[in-house]
Amino acid sequence: MSMKLIRKCWAVAVVAGFVGTVEPAVAATAVTGTGTLPSYLQVVAHQDDDLLFMNPDLQNAINAGGGRTLTTVYLTAGEGSYAPAPATAPGVTTAVPKDCQDSVLKREEYAYCRAEGARQAWLRMLGAPAGTSWSRSALSVSLGGGSRQVEVDTVVGANGVTANLVFVNLPDDGDGSSTTKANPADTTSANHSLQRLWNDGSTRATVVPAGSMVAASQTYSRSDLVGLLSGLLREFKPTVVRTQDPAPDARLRYWEYPLGDHPDHVVAALAAGEALKAGGLGSRVQIVQYRDYNTLYSEADLSPAASAAKKAAWNAYTPFDNSSDIKYDAAYPAWNARQFPRFWRGTNWVGRNQDGTLQAFSVQGGGLLSWSESPDGTWSGPNWTTDPGFALAPGVSVTRNADGRLLVSALRIETGEITTLSQASPNGEWEDHWVSLGRPSTASGPTGQPVTAANKDGRVQIFVKNATGGVSTIGQTTPGGTFSSWSTVDTGTGVQDGLAAATDSAGRIQLFAYSYTNPPFTGTPTVTGSILNWRQDAQDSTAFTRQAFAFREPAGPPTVAKNADGRLDVFYRTTAVPATGSVPAADAGSVEHTWQKVDGSWSATTQRLAGDGGIGPVAAVSAPNQDTVSTGDDRITLFEHNAGGSVSTQKQSTPNGGYGAWSDRNGFLVGEPAAATDRTGRVLVFAVGDDGRLQIMKQQTPGASQLFSAWAPVVEG
Repeated sequence: MSMKLIRKCWAVAVVAGFVGTVEPAVAATAVTGTGTLPSYLQVVAHQDDDLLFMNPDLQNAINAGGGRTLTTVYLTAGEGSYAPAPATAPGVTTAVPKDCQDSVLKREEYAYCRAEGARQAWLRMLGAPAGTSWSRSALSVSLGGGSRQVEVDTVVGANGVTANLVFVNLPDDGDGSSTTKANPADTTSANHSLQRLWNDGSTRATVVPAGSMVAASQTYSRSDLVGLLSGLLREFKPTVVRTQDPAPDARLRYWEYPLGDHPDHVVAALAAGEALKAGGLGSRVQIVQYRDYNTLYSEADLSPAASAAKKAAWNAYTPFDNSSDIKYDAAYPAWNARQFPRFWRGTNWVGRNQDGTLQAFSVQGGGLLSWSESPDGTWSGPNWTTDPGFALAPGVSVTRNADGRLLVSALRIETGEITTLSQASPNGEWEDHWVSLGRPSTASGPTGQPVTAANKDGRVQIFVKNATGGVSTIGQTTPGGTFSSWSTVDTGTGVQDGLAAATDSAGRIQLFAYSYTNPPFTGTPTVTGSILNWRQDAQDSTAFTRQAFAFREPAGPPTVAKNADGRLDVFYRTTAVPATGSVPAADAGSVEHTWQKVDGSWSATTQRLAGDGGIGPVAAVSAPNQDTVSTGDDRITLFEHNAGGSVSTQKQSTPNGGYGAWSDRNGFLVGEPAAATDRTGRVLVFAVGDDGRLQIMKQQTPGASQLFSAWAPVVEG
């Protein structure tokens, strides 16, 4: 994709639906390989944000080695909590403090301390030997009409991974010193510098931390900040960009921030998004956004071992920050037990063409890539599908229309609209436009990503979490045709993103979601979670009724699969810190499942399937191999993104029976895996690596007991 096309993908545009017309197909645009080693760029507000909200993903990328580079850009100096108050603070200091736990630190000293804390935490994650020193320097970045200097600290870890820490040193939200304003005559308040820079057109002056490699304060406007980040994207050439949440759920407020999160976090995410829109890098980039403060309102999802490793890096940071674990001591342990992406990739991103060949999809640079299987089993791609003209969320859902054409459903991030793209003909190219289905709710708040299921008559039904925390649905008016209008499945308030749906043996759609009760944070999280289940009142109906469903407290989205006899089986991960005691300590973080009985009702008990840790939905291959040759030994097979960043698998011991042990299949991926069976009945597992390439692991021959090959990337031309 050209730079022009990547900018189109990130532009805010209105989609012309043209519903009901016959549209021409668009020939796929070939894409060349990335040609670079995996490289990460994290853009955050404060020196502890990557540690608290993007870890253990940070640690897993470090452990993967392979010449990877990880770069974190810290936009603020983090000095907002320095003491004493600005009015009585002594003048600027350039001296490095002797003790960062001193109860009185000047703003420049406190900024130095927080940066030193970040350096020490990264040394801990990198496994660097004692006494390892950082190479510290000033980097000049061109903005197109000038330049700015930032400090870049670089070190190489024990396994060859390079870490870069970039310090921009704009004022923290809490710094009320008049020197935060670049122009003293500016009438805007000195507080909320980053937010005002972004919204009010004001300019702000950077802090010069003690011992900084950048000797003088610099002035930034909004366009300067976007230009700087664009320059850093060009400098470090990431294949994965990690940001904070640009649109947090304002209902989940920590410390009553009106945006639902710290304003510096939100602006940092918005600024990174603007830099991506400005075309600061090539299109082959995966963008991962992370929830921040409001993860306190979700179940703890990290296993005890993962949480302990995360806390070890945090413990290396805290001696250098005299505000951490003091003012907000209850929140920090909770954040260290959690990591939640803003959007899951999900497990529904592989579809089956009418001729039985498979097709896999990945959102990169805001647009949609596709890899295709040939009838002989070889794979090619990626190719760009039709340019959406706007940014898609990463979790697309792929299904097949009754007429054999594939249909991709996705979320338009900027507007919360659900949008679809169809093949122009079965097994063929894609139509030349995306169709907007509108927002499922007029309320303000984030919309979830779509999931699809087929009605008995073949009409596709789409489900999403709506802005109020309930569930909405929309269906085709005729099989393969246009869609109707949105209706409400349930009006709840706690449903989380990541739904699952399937048509049961009676021809009725069943829908599954995980939901949390989110009381106000009063010093310790008191979240209680559940798995919810709705069933169509009748075949092809728009009415659904919630059913009783056995669960133990969940910490991630559900997945549904079919047994060989047609019964449904639902899988999810249990919380690591249960609020009710329903999950014994030994079971914390495991994969759990609930299954249908022969009469169609649901089991009153659940079963623990253990697992190798990790977070996110579990991929599952149903035992009945749709459109494939039956092996005579059809069993459900499971795949999880495990705690080390690779994929673990297990399968039923017998058709319709229990499950065996997990096996780590190695590899390294971003997001969750997907799985499917090919036309011969072989199971294939799909992962997108941090270089943006599709990796495939397949059974050597059909049959539930057959061995898998090693992971192999699709060769890119």
